[in-house]
Amino acid sequence: MLGDELLAARNVSISTGGRGDLQQHRIDPRVEMAIRYLQASFGSVSVSTLISGHSVFTTSGNVSAHVFGRAADISAVGGTAIFGHQGPQTVTERAVRLLLMLPNDVAPRQIISLMDLDGTTGNAGSFALPDHADHIHIGYSDTHRRAARRGYVPRRAGCLRRRLHPVTVMFPAVQITVRTVTLALAETFTIARGSSDSEDVVVVELTHDGISGIGEGSPVDYWGETAASMAIFAPVLPSNASIRA
Repeated sequence: MLGDELLAARNVSISTGGRGDLQQHRIDPRVEMAIRYLQASFGSVSVSTLISGHSVFTTSGNVSAHVFGRAADISAVGGTAIFGHQGPQTVTERAVRLLLMLPNDVAPRQIISLMDLDGTTGNAGSFALPDHADHIHIGYSDTHRRAARRGYVPRRAGCLRRRLHPVTVMFPAVQITVRTVTLALAETFTIARGSSDSEDVVVVELTHDGISGIGEGSPVDYWGETAASMAIFAPVLPSNASIRA
């Protein structure tokens, strides 16, 4: 389970209460995936709050998404605290923009900091609140019905759980495998920012009845994407998919 992987990861710091929430499988898998995505993009991530320790209501009087396990507060990425590092060209801006680039199926509906940024995918989830100086709030809406059609399994009211970490997805008669590889370039690739002789890419292979098709895509490095962060969200699972590690 992805939650178990987060608990075991040395470069993912989670509060004591948050670790208990993960151990009890109370956290929406989309939240777990977002945490893993930031860790893969920055190298490390710190989570200050999941469910335990957060108030039931927000400052605006609404019930918080934290209560249902659909939110996380990120206090640091890449070893840099969010507090004191908000604004243009900061880790907060980079993290928010990375979250906004996620596909709509897994994009947060709430990305709250001191910054209000537009997303490239049309997701209007980023906005600013004055009490978010020391963290980035990542929140998801209640989408049980839509999530179930994409391979999520309801565990209890207000919480969803995915069966296993998405690495290989098995469809009836079709197998999809996602992996990251380093390709050697035929010639040195040079632009204003530098030169490269290799490229890390995500390779997706579909196999059916003994026939395989292979495709690949490379990350946008100036946005902080990596092949590892892309691979986390590569499969888009239908409701009849099973997952094999």
